[in-house]
Amino acid sequence: MAVAQPYSRIPPAVKKHGLAVRVTQETFMKELFLAVIAAVIVGGTGLSAGEITAEDAVSVTYRNRDGVESVLTKEPERVIIGFGSFIDLWYASGGEAVAIPKLSEDKVPDYCRNLHQIGHFSTLNPETIIMLKPDLVLLRSGFAPHAALGKLLAQNGIRSVWCDYNNYDDFVTLLDLFCRLNNADAAERSAASGITEKVNQLIAGVKEYSHPSFAVIFVSSNGFFVEENEINTAKMLTLLGGKNIAGEGRRRVILSMEQLLLSDPDVIFLITMGEGEEIQKKLSESLTGNPAWGYLSAARNNRVHILPNELFLYLAGTRFPEAFNILAGYLYPEYKAVGK
Repeated sequence: MAVAQPYSRIPPAVKKHGLAVRVTQETFMKELFLAVIAAVIVGGTGLSAGEITAEDAVSVTYRNRDGVESVLTKEPERVIIGFGSFIDLWYASGGEAVAIPKLSEDKVPDYCRNLHQIGHFSTLNPETIIMLKPDLVLLRSGFAPHAALGKLLAQNGIRSVWCDYNNYDDFVTLLDLFCRLNNADAAERSAASGITEKVNQLIAGVKEYSHPSFAVIFVSSNGFFVEENEINTAKMLTLLGGKNIAGEGRRRVILSMEQLLLSDPDVIFLITMGEGEEIQKKLSESLTGNPAWGYLSAARNNRVHILPNELFLYLAGTRFPEAFNILAGYLYPEYKAVGK
């Protein structure tokens, strides 16, 4: 079967620099296949989150949720960011990059507009990465294409790290890791810690309220699913004291209308992915148009909220305080009323 070309030939620029490139279409596809199989069969180690396990004057050791440890040299000079959501964290911690993944025009920060682009995050081009001679490539853990790419880069003497980034806890760990890697100065560390301090103050400020139950429903063209506690938005709501009807776990799971009625959450949050008209149709067919929807307490009490995609479809990054503030206002009407 013929397969698309990006990895089938070495560009002249790579040959010109005399790099020992061992990237081929066949090896990449083999690594990708093995990464998928490993993810399915082995799964994670059960670690709740990634962590920094050691540090000295010249390096930091990071262990991700899958138990993979990486010893990373401080102050890397040629960093490639392989996942768009890492960009604002890396720069907030005093880092700079030579390349980023391809993003839509409105998503590219001004400070990254002149950088190389290495392809969509799910199909990063290893030939381009090798040609740029990075000393560190930031990849996402738990993602088969990045697992395969990291192994190929290692074969070519290029260091990479698979970073967990699924919820706010991961954000806090990565921000700390990146500050240590970049030997962030006092101002940069103060700005970084200011983000988490705002969130901590907000969480402390809602402890006095009665904590409602909630459901986070993810709506796409494939149907609707509810977020377990370790998924992005559900994690934030749990930290704010809300009680998730979906319980513990790191998945989006199918929930029938009957199960939703039995759980009857006090508040329902909707996150949509896809084109507007298509999603509205799916919402109407599967949820809001169902006669049973009107029997839900959240629907009767006008406590169903559609969340803005720029803060909740993906992780909010350095805008986490803003995202937490929105959720607190919806979860606790008293909080919104006093304008905290």
